[in-house]
Amino acid sequence: MLTTPHPEPALSAALENPGSAWSVGVLGALAEFMHDPGEPLLQASATSRVTPRGGIALHTNHPAARLLAWEEPAHAATQWRQAAALCLPEAEADIGGAACLTPLGPDDAPLDPSQRGAWLFDIGAGFPHLQACIRTADPALLALLHAAAGQHILTPGHPVAAAIIAASPHRVFRTKLARAEVFQPIPAAHAQAPEGPHTHVQPALLRHGRPHAATRPLPPGWVSCADLYPANPMHDALGRPRPFAAADHASFQALLASFGLPEMLAEKSRVTAAVRSNAPAEAYQPAATRHGRAAARVALRQLAVLEPGLPGLAPWQAVLDRTGHAATQAREETLACT
Repeated sequence: MLTTPHPEPALSAALENPGSAWSVGVLGALAEFMHDPGEPLLQASATSRVTPRGGIALHTNHPAARLLAWEEPAHAATQWRQAAALCLPEAEADIGGAACLTPLGPDDAPLDPSQRGAWLFDIGAGFPHLQACIRTADPALLALLHAAAGQHILTPGHPVAAAIIAASPHRVFRTKLARAEVFQPIPAAHAQAPEGPHTHVQPALLRHGRPHAATRPLPPGWVSCADLYPANPMHDALGRPRPFAAADHASFQALLASFGLPEMLAEKSRVTAAVRSNAPAEAYQPAATRHGRAAARVALRQLAVLEPGLPGLAPWQAVLDRTGHAATQAREETLACT
């Protein structure tokens, strides 16, 4: 059982920061939301943001809802990723998500009020806790969708999937704790996703039947109903490097202290204290779990940024994070030559 403080204050603070990004969905079917600084807001509250390109609304009052935050090493040797998931136990999270195209009726709670009454169709991502929907009032598309109800349209070459892409209706992804809507057009096949709110539907990934990547430290029996990607101190929401943002780093460390898994927090603290005391890395007993070992690697990467002069850092990187160690050596060699 996850035990954390009530998540709404932390989530509200993240909504106010344009550096944050959000997603609702599963591995293979995601609706993503983000907004730019100064972008017009059609709706703003403690638990929602809506822009001309899309929106997100969170529902944080479910008694079983928990927020879980974590860090993990990024592919780039000097960086790390940070995220949080608004979770429920699987049984509590079930909203009847379909495995085939299913009409759900008129939308009575759209984030865009002009869409009230347009029809929702679950496209059939196949997860009980997610309704991955399109929304339309177009008569021709409605007729096609009603005729195809019950079909598995997320298969290669299915004509209804092609018709949906061509018509580019709004996408509405719903869980018990969140609703994300995307108003921007669906890009053509193999085209790059637009900046800002967009969706990804990848049938090949959906066929694995995994609600999330194995690197996520969600406890067994829990699923994410909304994901938060707080502003990263090392890169922007599009993954582009930026000067280290100390305020964003401190903000996420506070979130992590309140909502992180105890085993990951403990491992990060243990490694940090050992490196600062110049303890021998060879005597270190690695964590028993992959998530604990990931926390140790993040600790070393953060020390390399925040306290690069620590004399014992390089040996620890060589033992626990060889990619980070190589990057540190390369940086030191570059500085020595300038």
